[in-house]
Formats: sequence, structure tokens, C-alpha cells
Amino acid sequence: MENVSCVERGDFETGSVWYEGDGGTGRIEGHQGTVVKTAGDSIMATFYDPCCAVAAAIAMQRELFEYNARQSADDPIRIRIGINFGKGIIEENDVFGDVVNMASKLVS
Repeated sequence: MENVSCVERGDFETGSVWYEGDGGTGRIEGHQGTVVKTAGDSIMATFYDPCCAVAAAIAMQRELFEYNARQSADDPIRIRIGINFGKGIIEENDVFGDVVNMASKLVS
């Protein structure tokens, strides 16, 4: 088990356009994070420094604010982000444990 910050992000319907334009993964990787997996409209990422996880979340929110300002006010993209720090079981392409469960619950 290693200490990691898990970030869960989800629930954006029209966000795929923003996500594919580097709004999601670019902000994670740009803040020393690793995208573990994506599922539907969610992203799970890990960071070894919780400050980097928070910085990535702020960068995503700022980017979305700017993106939404250029779009129709009728259909803004909104995301929810849950961050938790703790011990996680890191396997080949996944992370398990309470750290993940808590981050996921914070998103919902």
C-alpha cells in the first residue's frame, strides 16, 4: 500500500468536447498526476502529493470557467471533483481501497 491522492471526477454530459481538447488529462498530467482510468464521463487519477491534486482540480475548474464563458449560457459544462489522500492498493491499471471509495463518494 502506498500513500496516494485519488481524484474522481464525473458527471459532465457535454464535457467530452472539453475533455478531448486536453481539458481533463492535460491538467492532471501537468500537475504530476497519472490518469488511472476513465469510465463513461468519469476520470480516476492519482497524485503522490495532495497539493498537486488540488492544483490540478483548480486548473480544471479555471479552464472550464473560461471555456463556458465562450459557449452558450444555456448549456455550461460542470464537473464535480472529489479528492482524498491515504493508503491505496496500486495494481497494474487500477487503484483500490478506502482512498478511492471516499473520493468517489465526495463526487456523488
